[in-house]
Amino acid sequence: MESKIDFFKEWVFYMGKIKILMISTDIAIAEHYMYSISHAKNMKIIDVATNGYDGVLEAGILKPDIILLCYNLESPASGVLAANALLNRFPHFKVIMICSSVDDDTVSRIFSMGVYDILPEEAGADEILNSIYDVNKMTSPDYKYFSHRHGHGGSLTNDVKDSFMYTLNIVSQLKPWELEIIKLLIDGADFKDIAHIRGTSIDTVVEQVDEVLEIFNKKTVTELLQVLYTLNITEFLDNIV
Repeated sequence: MESKIDFFKEWVFYMGKIKILMISTDIAIAEHYMYSISHAKNMKIIDVATNGYDGVLEAGILKPDIILLCYNLESPASGVLAANALLNRFPHFKVIMICSSVDDDTVSRIFSMGVYDILPEEAGADEILNSIYDVNKMTSPDYKYFSHRHGHGGSLTNDVKDSFMYTLNIVSQLKPWELEIIKLLIDGADFKDIAHIRGTSIDTVVEQVDEVLEIFNKKTVTELLQVLYTLNITEFLDNIV
């Protein structure tokens, strides 16, 4: 049986390490990062959350020094939603996003949320450890320090105005009635249904839908819904409407 002295020594040793929470649905990525971190004596992965919701809860309970968060979780780009939830609730947390093949606009928007660094999924052990060391020492993000390391290629869509972060930023600033109309359109309601549900005229609904389309720079409801479905923004709307 372990003595109190041995337990105390282990506890002191553990407390001196950089505590890391990993949030990933991809076992291969998680194992790659865990293996790389296992080579560092002063780092320890305290848990691996397999979805964004559990990750947010565990972060609040475990209080990690660093959170490694995959960009793709339950759905493409849903790691951004998890990061947004984390940093809104715990703005002092230090998040490192793990992602590949994102455009420069998405990179800048990820940083604008308060994420400290971005690492590619295939990052080598040295790159992973150096990022964790650097971020752990910081009191606030220093994006100039990291900017030279990010040359991500590819894009989420053909138009940067349809990128996940661009669209999510628009959604986050919508008024309650605008969100309600979008949700009703997603649910398949026509203008007559929306007028009945909201207690207004069809002409008013037409005007309001036109306003929403203008906000997203779209000409038709079909065009707007296609972007929202493609980027999985509909899942986000389910949680706020």
